[in-house]
Amino acid sequence: MKKIFLVLILIIVLVGSLILVNLIRNTFNPQLDGKSAPSPTITLNGNSMEHTYESFCWNKDCSQMKHNPPSISLTKVNQGDTIEILWNKFKNKPNRVILHNITTGETIAYHLDNDNIEIDVPEQANPFQYEVIFQWYLGKSNDLRGESYLNFGVKTH
Repeated sequence: MKKIFLVLILIIVLVGSLILVNLIRNTFNPQLDGKSAPSPTITLNGNSMEHTYESFCWNKDCSQMKHNPPSISLTKVNQGDTIEILWNKFKNKPNRVILHNITTGETIAYHLDNDNIEIDVPEQANPFQYEVIFQWYLGKSNDLRGESYLNFGVKTH
C-alpha cells in the first residue's frame, strides 16, 4: 500500500513539474499555433479565384524582414463583381489585416471587427494588383511574430 502511495505521489510530482515547465516555456517564449500561417480563402462571385499566398514569417521576429510582391496573372472581371477574402477559419486570428492596391499605392488597414474583406470591382479595373497582408502580434506588444501575403490581380474585359 505504501509503495502504491509513493508511486502516485511521484506521478503527481512529475506531471506537475511538466505542467510548470510548459507554463514557463510559453510565458517566456510564446508561440503561435502551427508551423506556418493559415491560408485564407479568396473568391470571385463565390467561385475560387487565381492568387498566390505565402506564409512569409511565422514564430520568429518578422519586423526586420522584407517582402517583395510576386508578379501574378490577372483575373478577368466585370464591373460590379465581388471579390471576397475570408479568414474566418483561422485558429490564430490575425491582429491586423492590410489591403494594399499595389498599382495605385492605396493602403487600407482593417481592424478585425470582421473576418473578411469584400471588394466591389470598379468600372475601370485595368489592371490592378492587390496584396493582402495578415499580421500576428504576440500579446498587446509590437512583437510581430507572424506575417503572410495574399496577392491577386484583376482587369476588366
